[in-house]
Amino acid sequence: MMRHIRQHIHALIASAALMGGAAAMTGCSNEEIDAPRSVESATPGTQLVINLAVPQSMETSTDTGTRADGPEMTPTADETRINSLRLIAFSTNGTPVVNRALLIPSEMPLSPQKTAIYEIRDILPGDYRIYLVANLEDYVASISSEQALRDVIINLDGDNELRAGNLPMVYEPSAAVTIPSSATTNPAVATLSLKFACVKVKYDLLFDKTFNQDIFGDNGMVINSVTVDNVAKSAYLVTNKTTHADTRDGVSGNGAYYDSYTENQDNAGKTGLNVINVSGKVDSPSQPAGQWAYEGYLYLPERYAADSQTTIKIASTVTDAYGQPGNVRCAYTIPLGGHDGDEDSKELPRGTYYEVIAKIKSLGEAELDATIIAKDWEDEYLPVEMVHTYLTLSKTEVSVKSLEDDFITYDTDGRGDVEFDCTTLLPANATTQNPAVIAIFDNVAKKITFKVNPAVDITTLPESEQIGTADCYITAGNIRKLVQVHYDIKPFFIITPLELKIQWNTEYEGRMNAKIYEYSTNLGGIRITTLAKRDEVKISRTRTGGTDSYTDNVANSNLKLEFATEATYSQGQIEVTALNDPLTTTYHYFSAYPEAPGYDNLKEDLQVTVMPPLGDYRIYFRAINDYIHYNGGTSTSEFLYGNYNSWPAEDYNSYSSASSSRNWNDWWQDDTSTSIANTSHRIYIYTQMGETLGTTTPGSWHFTAGYGSTGETVDGITFPAPYMTGDNTNPGWYYYDLAQNQTSTLHNNERKTPEPGKTLMIFYAYKNGKLGYEPHRASHHLDPGLSLFDFEDREGWFVYDPTSEPYYRVYDDKPYMEDVTFTVYSTQQVTGWWHTYGVAENEVTFNDPQQWTIKYTLKSSDWTTEYINGKTYYVTKIKLKCPHGDYEKAIKLTGLTSGSSMPEAEQYVYYCANGNNPYNPPYIYLWNSPTDNNNWSNTPQMDYWKTENGVTWYRYKIPSQYANGQAIIKRYSGDVTGNDNQTADSPTLNNKSWVNYGDNRAYWAEYSSQPSTGGSGVMLFGGRSFASSGHVGTYENGVWKAGKPQ
Repeated sequence: MMRHIRQHIHALIASAALMGGAAAMTGCSNEEIDAPRSVESATPGTQLVINLAVPQSMETSTDTGTRADGPEMTPTADETRINSLRLIAFSTNGTPVVNRALLIPSEMPLSPQKTAIYEIRDILPGDYRIYLVANLEDYVASISSEQALRDVIINLDGDNELRAGNLPMVYEPSAAVTIPSSATTNPAVATLSLKFACVKVKYDLLFDKTFNQDIFGDNGMVINSVTVDNVAKSAYLVTNKTTHADTRDGVSGNGAYYDSYTENQDNAGKTGLNVINVSGKVDSPSQPAGQWAYEGYLYLPERYAADSQTTIKIASTVTDAYGQPGNVRCAYTIPLGGHDGDEDSKELPRGTYYEVIAKIKSLGEAELDATIIAKDWEDEYLPVEMVHTYLTLSKTEVSVKSLEDDFITYDTDGRGDVEFDCTTLLPANATTQNPAVIAIFDNVAKKITFKVNPAVDITTLPESEQIGTADCYITAGNIRKLVQVHYDIKPFFIITPLELKIQWNTEYEGRMNAKIYEYSTNLGGIRITTLAKRDEVKISRTRTGGTDSYTDNVANSNLKLEFATEATYSQGQIEVTALNDPLTTTYHYFSAYPEAPGYDNLKEDLQVTVMPPLGDYRIYFRAINDYIHYNGGTSTSEFLYGNYNSWPAEDYNSYSSASSSRNWNDWWQDDTSTSIANTSHRIYIYTQMGETLGTTTPGSWHFTAGYGSTGETVDGITFPAPYMTGDNTNPGWYYYDLAQNQTSTLHNNERKTPEPGKTLMIFYAYKNGKLGYEPHRASHHLDPGLSLFDFEDREGWFVYDPTSEPYYRVYDDKPYMEDVTFTVYSTQQVTGWWHTYGVAENEVTFNDPQQWTIKYTLKSSDWTTEYINGKTYYVTKIKLKCPHGDYEKAIKLTGLTSGSSMPEAEQYVYYCANGNNPYNPPYIYLWNSPTDNNNWSNTPQMDYWKTENGVTWYRYKIPSQYANGQAIIKRYSGDVTGNDNQTADSPTLNNKSWVNYGDNRAYWAEYSSQPSTGGSGVMLFGGRSFASSGHVGTYENGVWKAGKPQ
């Protein structure tokens, strides 16, 4: 009689959760599939992310209890072992588009969801059927079609029979994965799991006199053999229920004796738990006539045959009370496959776990009364209380270098602390030995990071011992596992972070005004010095002692550096404490050197920023490379007047003489000023909403005096002059403090306060009155204002640079300015450079504004020649200022292409036919002096230029001989006579451009529009910096390449 208990069978973690994602794919290439990742955000360009659920064995799982979809049985570690893993993806026509081996999960970090993450690129958009195959590499490496994969038959006969440690596992797709044609910013995601392509059987043969009404008397029994008949010799890789394999008989299934067991029928419906649990393994029963169990495990191919049911056969012999065999033989059978709901089933579906419980109640030949419990063979969890202490490591071999760590992940049931021990010792000094490797534990992530021990002294370590393998042990409870750490110890010196920021806390609560440097080295110690000066030691920690503390003073800022008590010469902390309010943001600079001589290349430069207390917005501004003299008209001088002798070099060591720094010479005051010029550095702060239509500007709320004002009272609010303040602590920088609750002027019966992103700013020199357009300004005329920043410390640093695009940048921290020399190698001679920017007129023709031009004509001192590989190259040097890291320039070079030139200004006189009785068309009379009037008897008519807003404009190009002459606008041609209607008070042109508004009131005004010709060229380095090549680039055959010619 056989009883069947069927709990629930479903596919072993085989469902694919396809999460909708957009992923634009291109054709398949030979690029490797990415290694597994432990994070969930995909690398840019990824089009498909595969999350492979990694089997969790009985040794590492923790879940238990009854599941809504039926109980499962957790595999063991050997059963879940993956020795090879291959991804095969087919298009809808069965053609393989990917057939690649993947890194096996045990060799990589897992995500928090216990999945291995693989990223796939370079697949055309479409629908794909994806298979994963484990431990069957020889069968699938050369698959040429999906049908060929379905036809694969696994040989399971003879020596190829199933064994734990290399069980076949397969993921079979239930639906296609769709790769959309949209961009790769949101890749498609498929969560896949492997299913065992076989069956596991656990059988327990139970002997107990209470089962059999004492038919054995004082006798007992021994098991001679357990075999299985009708076992398939092969199985399809992909499930195939219609084609049946040949079978064989007599497959060994021998188990072992156990002196005791427990039986708990409630476990039949629980995940990860068996009904029968044995203990006391013995070679033979201690009491053959008493109670014992015989338990074994079988791994069988799946089988879907309708006849010749797979059967377990047991051969046994009756013994006396002492276990001596007699002459009575017994033979028992247990058919496999049947279960409650389908008792006649003869199938063994893949991924199923059978617990067979057979109680011996009879003599002779009989079919044993057996209970068969079928569960999904899943990667679920066992309860902690049923698990012995375990320790699993993701790998047992790692490699570390002086500045390169490695890690493993671990899992344990938590019975005792996880401990580390390194038994390989290396010299810490001439007399002391220390472990070669140290370990850092992250108990939350269950991660162990291995590092070279910074206490190992490289200066006394023989070269023969700098590379080797350290024996390290991880211990949990009574389990101790070896991890071999391959080390390569080179000199190292680390101090982090390189930059600290302290914002003064007026209440000085706790250690709010202190920050920490952390260091480690194997070079005998650390010394903190004056910037880039090794021997000007401020504090140090060496084997023999050192200097513990030092107070640094810059302007109003006092800063204390002090070693922590536990700091050693190999590792520790340095506490950095601000001692007072610095009043303005102040920078302290140091250098950190290793103590051992000869390793200055490992030096690190340090910066400590000390800031005033958090409060109002502090807005910093600095103009760089704006070295053009603006005379209030339309033209500017050449860059630096064409002479680098007036270059204001950066100097970070002259704190005490900051007030006389050349950095103040930014040309916003004039070209000669080298002192602070507050009145030439103004700021206008406002909020404006709505669009500018034509010449009508929407109303605004402003938080400073109006543009160009030197102070005013508006709507009951008194605004001082909007001058910025030169910061003596930071030469070249000006600042303005804006109260965070500053009230604005009244507009639309509403007032506002400053708001990042909505409040706007204009920095300006105010050299052209309220016309608004001038080169020394940011933002430029008709450009949107610069947005108020939203930095945590309410301090922002604006840099204006007319040689860059964009022409301004804003930083959270003060950018380090560099005098950078850009070096150009070219076969043609560079003759100059230039860049146009901003808006240089008040009335702008749509899409055709006149712009300012910054330019420089190269001098002979700016270039040399160099003979390289049979060619003569011109080597051109261009020096400009740059914020550290932002080196890209927008200047164009002339001379590299045929006909390229710098923009050349064309001088015009303009006439606006507006007002009463305008001259239409007008004529012009030009003259230099009463003795040089050239008698223009045929006074030329001015040229029509444009009509804008209903007004007609004329202009006339001034011949060069009259560039500094005078002009008269006339109604008629011919000589000037007393009866002519003409404008009065003709101006002296002085190379400027002038306009007469035509209202017959003799009103002349400078006009900004100064057209230019020429202006073609090649952008420096193609807009790149070539910083990694020392800002050196070669232009040849129309292409830029980093570095010198090769």
